[in-house]
Parts: sequence; structure tokens; C-alpha cells
Amino acid sequence: MIGIAIAAVGIKPEIVRRCYQSLADARITVPYRVHVQTACEGQFSRSAARNQAILALIPYCDQIICLDVDCLVPPGLIDFAAQNIRDGQAVWAVVRDIPEFDGRYSWQQWMQAPLRHDGTGGFIGMTTADWCRVGGWDERLTGWGGEDNILKKRRQELGINTLKLTDWPLVHVAHQPYPGDRRSGANMRIGRTAPPRNWLTARIPIPQAANNLYLWVTAQCQQRCPRCSQAVLRQAAPGYHMSLEEVDELIQAVRQSGYGPFRTVCLVGGDGLLWSHLEEGTHRLAEAGLGPVRVFTNGLAVERAEIAAPHVSQFRVSAYQWNASAVQAMRIRCGPKVQVIDSHKHWALPTGPYGEETLPPDCVGPGYLVYGRHVYACCNSPAIPMALGTPIHETPRCRLQPGFMEALLPLRQKMDRYCRACIGNRKVQPWLG
Repeated sequence: MIGIAIAAVGIKPEIVRRCYQSLADARITVPYRVHVQTACEGQFSRSAARNQAILALIPYCDQIICLDVDCLVPPGLIDFAAQNIRDGQAVWAVVRDIPEFDGRYSWQQWMQAPLRHDGTGGFIGMTTADWCRVGGWDERLTGWGGEDNILKKRRQELGINTLKLTDWPLVHVAHQPYPGDRRSGANMRIGRTAPPRNWLTARIPIPQAANNLYLWVTAQCQQRCPRCSQAVLRQAAPGYHMSLEEVDELIQAVRQSGYGPFRTVCLVGGDGLLWSHLEEGTHRLAEAGLGPVRVFTNGLAVERAEIAAPHVSQFRVSAYQWNASAVQAMRIRCGPKVQVIDSHKHWALPTGPYGEETLPPDCVGPGYLVYGRHVYACCNSPAIPMALGTPIHETPRCRLQPGFMEALLPLRQKMDRYCRACIGNRKVQPWLG
């Protein structure tokens, strides 16, 4: 879904209605949601008002456009933007000036109207993930003026390309000056310095039930489990090991986002004990205080458990007939840190969705999974979607970046079709015998 964020602090209601009516008259064909921000706490800042509108849309929308309230939106523009906004690519539509609006649309005539200026603030759209990467509009900039240039600078620094749209008659209707001072020069000087914080991340409450972090650290395992939900992902990259650089990127992203400790940080795969960076990786995770570290294992490399034990709160061992001796050895070596799980609690992947009766899903393992410098919307993704035929790059995910939990909020709504068949859905398990 695409969100349209409109800042309208101190704006006359008739101007807001005019903008909103132009959206309705544009006959937008893609799902969209509008939020009009009419209040701003503290000293007026157009940046802060825009951020508050974006924050209201983040839980629902994976694409967000900031639109100036004094603009009229032509048919087709929002649809075209939705088709072209993607991670790493923003969309900017140029704005044309008209002196007044008499209630009748003259789109062809307005295409000849002069461009207002070269600023990108009138209509700028990005993915929710890229808004979180950029950090939103710089709230140190008070009044108005210069904030669009600063946002453009932040996009360029992060390598986000901007697609310029000139074939649409997006028009700005002339008006008296709005509340607040024009501070372009002062704002530009402030905005060129590094922002003290990300203005979007950690401002949205994250459901604590989903506050678990799974790290898919290795594809290596014994490949003997009869019911493996991760088989497709293992086969896609059989030599995969999470690098220490990726561990550091995760730690940095969590810190920059202001996230508190996760309920658990689980090392999964394959077999967590076979991770090539087990000792140093668990040490860095524990030292960073991301949350209690757990290792999921079949007990394949019992001797390696001891090198991780100082940094691990629990070893979760799956018990099969073939690994009974390894399970016993784990209990002897690691004592109370060992939790044994009967392998019969694992399930094979169903052949397909069972229908609406399985929704809403009752998930046994809510949380986020980190794999290949991306974060996925749940612990069984991307493995379950891949097993159901969805390519990994089409699975709901965002890059490993500050604000990844906020960026994934709207994407979690796209997991329904996978939840219907997932082994982690308690409503599916009775169907599996």
C-alpha cells in the first residue's frame, strides 16, 4: 500500500479539502492511505509535521509520498509513482505554478504552466525502508525552507537514486504566505551538519510479542532431519556463513535505531554450533547487549558448545533417535543451559495454503530473521515463502539498516498467504496429522 503524507499545520480547511478532493478525482487504482497532519508539537517545523504524518502511515504502508497540501494531483501520477518507488529509488515529481483554482481541472493546459522551482519537497516518494534509512525530514530545521535540499543531500549520501517525473501536471496553487518563518539559509547551514538522531526510528511502538531476533548464521548441518522447514534455503546457498561484518552491521543498526534489548537473539540455520564465527560472533552479540543469546542445534558439534557457552544463555537441542548420545553429551557439558525439544514438535511443510480458516495465524515463533544482509518479517521467512515458490527477492524484507523493525511493520501484512501454510502456525498444525 502507498501512503500519502500531507502536512497541514495552520492551513485553512478548504485548502486541505481541495487537495484531498484532487486525490479522489484522480481515480487512483492502487491501494492507498492518506494522513493529514494538522498539528505540530513545540515550535513550528514543516519537517516535524511531515515526519509525524509519515509515522502515522508507517504501520500500514510500504511506500510513502510526501505531498504539499497546496498542490493538485493529476490522474495517473500516484499510480506511476507506486510502480517506480522501490528500495534505492525515490520518485520526485516537478511542480508547476498556477495563479488560482476555480474548481475545474485543466490538466492539459496546466502542463504548459511554468515550473515552480527545482525543489523536491512538493512531491517526493520513497519506500518506508528508505524513509527510515534517510531518517525522515531534519527536525532541527525550523519554520520552512531548505528542508527539501537537505533531504536530497541525505538521499545522495546513502546512494538512493531519485527518478524525476516531468510528464505530469502536478500544480501548486498560489496563496498567501503560510505560518512560520522562511529560514532557507539558516536551515541549509544546520542541515549540512550530521543529524543528532534518526527522526523516525524507535518512535513507533513495536509489539513485544514479536520482539525476537533470529540470525540465520549457517547453512551447514547433518541434513538428516526428515522434516526440515529450512531445506530450500539451505540448498540455495549451501556454503553460507554469516560474516562478522554482518554481525557488526546488525549491532550498529540496532543502536542507531534506539531499540531496547530483544527478548531473545536466536542463532539458527542449519546447525548453530557449526557457524564458523561461533565464538567471536556470540561474544560480540552478548557484549552488545542485544538480548539473551540462544543457539539452536542438533548437537552435531558438541565440543564447540563450550567455546560459546560463556556468551550463550541457552542451547536449544532438537532430540531425534539418531542423536541421543549427542543430546546427553550436551546436557553433561552445558547443564542447565540446555533445553531439549522433542523432534516430533517439528513439522513438514504443508503442500499449500489451507484457506481462510487458518487465519489469523497463531504464531509459535514471532520475530525477525536476519539473512544475507536483509531482515525478513518472521523467523520462518524466507524459507517458507521460497518453499511455496516465491523467489527470495520477492519475499517481504528490508535491508539490514536502522529502522528495520519499523520498515517491516507494513510488510508483515503481506505474510498472510505464507502464514496459512507455515509450520509455525498453530492453526495449521492440526491439519498436519
